[in-house]
Amino acid sequence: MMQRFVSDVGGRFNCLISEDIYSASNAVRLIPAGTEARGLYRTGTLKNGQGRLFLAITELRTPEPGRLVIPMVDSQAVGALGENGVAGWIDNHWLERIGNTLLLGTVQDFAAAASGSSPGKDRNTDYTENTRAATAEMAKTLLENSINIPPTMYLNQGDVIGLVTGADIDFSDVYRLRMR
Repeated sequence: MMQRFVSDVGGRFNCLISEDIYSASNAVRLIPAGTEARGLYRTGTLKNGQGRLFLAITELRTPEPGRLVIPMVDSQAVGALGENGVAGWIDNHWLERIGNTLLLGTVQDFAAAASGSSPGKDRNTDYTENTRAATAEMAKTLLENSINIPPTMYLNQGDVIGLVTGADIDFSDVYRLRMR
C-alpha cells in the first residue's frame, strides 16, 4: 500500500508492485517492478463480524518512459495466500456502539439508588418513576441508533497485499516478440 487505508469513506487506493512480473515461460518481463496498481473500494461493504474487505484493482501504470496504462478487468486484491479480500486491523467501535447505553444505564441505577435512600421519604410514592422511564427510553433510542455502526478497517502504508487478475492481460499491442 502506498498510503494509509481507512475503510470509512469509499475511494481510491494505490499499491506499488515490488517485483518484476514475467510471462508464463519466464522469458519476457511483462510488468516491471515499480508499476503502480490503482484500485477502488466502496464504503459500507465491511459488515459486523467480517474480517476481510473486497478491493477492486482497476489499472496498472508502469514507471517506464512512455508510461503504459494497462486496464485491469475483474481483478482484485487478495491476502498473502491468495484468499479473497484483504485483512487489516479492524475497529468494531464497541465503545461508540454500547458506551452511551451503558452510561445511561449507570445513571439510571444511581438515580434509583439515591431515591431509595432518601431519609424521611414517603415509601409509597416513587418520585423517580418518570425520570427512570425517560432514561430507559433514551437508552433504547441510543442503542438502536448506534448498534449498527459498521466496523472500520485500517491498512498501513507499506502493508503487503497480493493482486489477482480475473482475465488474461493482452500485451500484444505493447510487446512485439520475434523468434530467435
